[in-house]
Amino acid sequence: LRHIPVTEAKEDELEEEAEWIYNGAFLKPTISHQMSEEDTAKNIQVKKKIKNALNYIRNDSFE
Repeated sequence: LRHIPVTEAKEDELEEEAEWIYNGAFLKPTISHQMSEEDTAKNIQVKKKIKNALNYIRNDSFE
């Protein structure tokens, strides 16, 4: 059993965690990197998808 109860994550907490995950997973340079005009739009979409996944994990399924 958990000693600390699971509480619903707030919007700003989800955004901060999504940003942290995005930075760690996608901003590390690779051996070859080709920038495209779509990168900026993709970055925003990826962060939103990460945030939605975190919201589901933290708030909907209370894991």
